Amino acid sequence: GSILTERYKIEKNKFCDGGEYVIVNGLYFSTCEIPMKIRLGIVGLGVFFNKKHLPAILKLQDQFEIRCVYTSSREKFAKLHAQIPGAKHCEDPAALLAQDDVDAVVACVPIPRQFEIARQVLLARKHLLAEKPLAATLAQGRALLAMAKRKGVQFMIAENFRYVSVFHQVKRILNDGALGKIRLVQINTLLNLDEASPYYARWRFDPKGYDGILLDGGIHIVSLLRFLLGTLKLRYRHLASVNPHLGKHDTAILHLESSAKVVIDAVISYSIFNRDDFFLKIYGSEGSLKCNMSTLILEGATSKAEHAFPSHEYADIYTDFFNAVTQKKKPAYDIREAYADLAAFDAVFNAKPK
Repeated sequence: GSILTERYKIEKNKFCDGGEYVIVNGLYFSTCEIPMKIRLGIVGLGVFFNKKHLPAILKLQDQFEIRCVYTSSREKFAKLHAQIPGAKHCEDPAALLAQDDVDAVVACVPIPRQFEIARQVLLARKHLLAEKPLAATLAQGRALLAMAKRKGVQFMIAENFRYVSVFHQVKRILNDGALGKIRLVQINTLLNLDEASPYYARWRFDPKGYDGILLDGGIHIVSLLRFLLGTLKLRYRHLASVNPHLGKHDTAILHLESSAKVVIDAVISYSIFNRDDFFLKIYGSEGSLKCNMSTLILEGATSKAEHAFPSHEYADIYTDFFNAVTQKKKPAYDIREAYADLAAFDAVFNAKPK
């Protein structure tokens, strides 16, 4: 492909059966097995990129290499450059997108900037992996979907809840009917995002044209519930501002119903003192389960078992992205599903209860 030919001096030859093979760095490969790396441009070096994205990229150095970085912080770039000496700094996103040695862009930027950055990347015909959500509004989301289709590039959203291994096990349990008829689902995410939190950032709590911290965090809950239970209907919603410093709304109490008439209660708050608590509980006629991001407790009439699950969702996201770019495989969480999550969020948090 064009990505490869720019990077390697490839010597083409013929097998005795007529099939082609190439020699790359002294190794022999059939033309369908050429090793390659996706050359990345990074936009945004915030806490979340360094905590989640960077370790995944470094783990997958046989698939990815960081070539270029845009950040307004020279200090942040210096820290990255100490780990990746080959990375160069660009003064603005346009300069990064003009680089011939950037195949794809990873964008970890505040939600208010996300649409414009994504638009520029897609217009430059670069592949894009962006942090959730797809966009701040449905109109922006539709525009990005159409643009990605026109430009013929891969566009993925890093919704990590769709790649958490314990949630996939929960999905298998539900599909197998191991809990019997599902009677109630409870999901809670209780966090304290005060100024001492590493994730505290003014943009999360000062929304302009989007739903603030509830969109930034609540999209996870909507995405997970859709993944496990399908279509959601809003029956009751209460939005509140517990901590006025965290914007218009920092807390939501939701009463939902799935397409199979399963009752769902959700509590989301970012103003719970000294807490970092997430759990999902599902009660059925023949058993129940409780899980967090890494542990599952399954309980039947006469048994109870606890299982631990490894956390490697960001490595899985990047592997999915690599396969989408290099082999055009459909990602486990594609851009249409990201739009469906955004539409479901809008229906749950903004529409009138039915």
